This record gives sequence, structure tokens and C-alpha cells, in this order.
Amino acid sequence: MLMNTRKIAVFATAFILSLSVLLLNPFVAFAQQSVLQGSVTDTRGEAVIGAGVVIAGTNDGVVTGVDGSFELPGAVKGAQIEISCIGFTTQTVVWNGDVLNVVLEDDTLALDEVVVVGYGTMKKSDLTGSVVKADLSSVKTAPNSNILQALQGGVAGLQIAQTNRAGAEPSIEVRGQTTINGSTDPLIVLDGIIYNGKISDLNPSDIESIDVLKDASSKAVYGAKAANGVLMITTRSGRHEMAPQISYSSNWSFSTPTRNFRPLDRDAYLKKARDVDYKNAYTADSGYTQENPNWSITSTGMNDIIYAGVQDGTSYDWWGEGTQTGHLYTNTVSVNGGSQNVSYFLSGSYTDQSGIVKGDDYKRATIRANVDVTLTSWL
Repeated sequence: MLMNTRKIAVFATAFILSLSVLLLNPFVAFAQQSVLQGSVTDTRGEAVIGAGVVIAGTNDGVVTGVDGSFELPGAVKGAQIEISCIGFTTQTVVWNGDVLNVVLEDDTLALDEVVVVGYGTMKKSDLTGSVVKADLSSVKTAPNSNILQALQGGVAGLQIAQTNRAGAEPSIEVRGQTTINGSTDPLIVLDGIIYNGKISDLNPSDIESIDVLKDASSKAVYGAKAANGVLMITTRSGRHEMAPQISYSSNWSFSTPTRNFRPLDRDAYLKKARDVDYKNAYTADSGYTQENPNWSITSTGMNDIIYAGVQDGTSYDWWGEGTQTGHLYTNTVSVNGGSQNVSYFLSGSYTDQSGIVKGDDYKRATIRANVDVTLTSWL
């Protein structure tokens, strides 16, 4: 009984001393708590908006603002702080009491995240699995007046037809023949805007990349217009904080037919007519090797106009008069650069193309400007 009384007295004394300390200085118990301030940016130095900053093991947390900054009250020095955001790798850091500046890295493996698209949401894996990036390395080496000519046979699932005249735009099919009477042309998106013009009007040197959206998931982005697939074209642009760079390129190529379809001249035509009517044009006694002197070309049923030309000795080079050596001549000049708030890309080109058939000519002059201006921090 004496032992229990002594324990109770010791406990009461300790409680009274603790209570007196709190009454004398009520801020001692919370001396370790303060407001955590900081910011969250990505690897490019841009602010990460909407990132979650939470004290590990608690429900206390805040979300970063439009400039990536945050203030988290109630934090304790030495606490573990978790910073997370969709599309970035989650980081856990120990707060040492100073301003906390965190740089989040892109999470390239997070393919199951939900991303916002044109008309709703979908899994990133459903979208990225349907995109094929075209290889444009051949554009710099192959002389083409049309960017589609450089893509022929280079993108799986993208079918580009051949053309038969200079400057012609070939037909495109992304998913094959999907209709009988309707259009099979894919939707073309140029720099994020639906493009209703001709691809042949674009200078191939101005194009930075081409992405092909093939599967049905492209309809989740652009709706029914993407039923035949989507060609997403991105043109070249300038860079901030870069001195002006001037580029000039020129090429001149020639083309000739791979096969000679030259028609027969007068003598070759007469020999063919004799060979066709060999039973009368050659003697049977010689095994049809000796010409029959009594044979006349009129027995072949030749019309009067052709017969008159044969008799007059007329021979015309239709092939030589109707064909020529084709050429493709292209000149391109561009200027790009930028300051801290302005980036620009200016280009101009001239293309002169002639086919192997006389009169098949195509000329194109293009001027393009991509200018990006940052007026304020929010515009």
C-alpha cells in the first residue's frame, strides 16, 4: 500500500510540473512546427502546376499553384515530404527547415496514367500504342517536291499511291479501304490545327516531324473526323536564347524513263506488217524466209491515211517529240533564332519540276513564318 501511494505521488508531481511549464510558456510544445515553403519545377525549369506536397504518413498536404510554389503549415523539421504529380516520378525528401525547391523528373514508364484528350479521358497506353513516328531522314537526301513521296514505304500501315505527273498529290490511306463511295483521306493536323489544304503546298524542309495515329483511339482525340486515321504534322520553329542562324540548301536532279516505249518508225512498221501477214508476204517454198515480190501492203487492210503516209515515206519520231529529260530544282533558305521572350523561324523556297512528258510542269513558291512571343508570365 505504501509502494502504490509513492508511485501516485511521483506521477502527480511530474504532471503538475509539466502543466506548469505549459502554462508559463504555451509555445514550447509547438516550437518545432513551422510553415514549409518551396516550389516544384520540371527538368526544363518550368513550373509544375497541381503537384501534391504531403507530409509522409499524414493527410496534411497542399497543391502547387500556377507558378509551382506552395506553403505547407504544420511541418516539422526532419519530416519526410512526398511530392507527386501525374506524368512525373514521385519524390520523397527530408525537410531541413530551409526553402524546399524540388525538381521532378518525367515518368516515361507510366503508360497507364489517365490523360486528357480532345473529347474526354483515356489511358495513355491506349493512345501511345496507336502512334507511329515517321522517319524523315530521307527528306534531306532524296529530292522530293512532296513530303508524302519521302514517306512511301517508310511507315507501317500508311499506304501512299504513286503519281503520274509533276507536283501531283498522291492519295493516302491509313487503315486501308474503309468505304466504297466515301472519302478515305485521313485527317491532317498541322501544328495542332486541322489543316484542309494540300500537303503538296508545304515545303518538305519546313517539316520537323510527322506522327501517324492509326487505330480507333484517334477518334477519342478528334472525333468522327479521324475515322480514316490522323496525320499530325509539326513544322520547325525557332529556339529561345539563340543567335540568328541562316541556312541555305539547293538541289538539282534529273529523271529519265526506266523503260523505252518508243513507237515504231516507218521501216519498222512495214516490217511488222509483213511479219503479221507472213503467209502471203513470204514464199512457202523458202520456208517463209524469202519475201514474196507479188505481196502488197494493201492486202493487210491498212486504212487510206496510213497507206498514204507509207507511200510518201513519212516517218515521225513521236517519242522524241513528246518526251524530255525531267528535272527537279529546289532552293530553300531559312532563318531561325530567338531572344528570351521571342523565338522565330522564317523560311522561303522555290521549286521547279518538269516531268518526262513535255508540258508536265510544276512550280511552287512558299513562305512560312513560325513566331512564338511570350508577352507576360501568363500569356
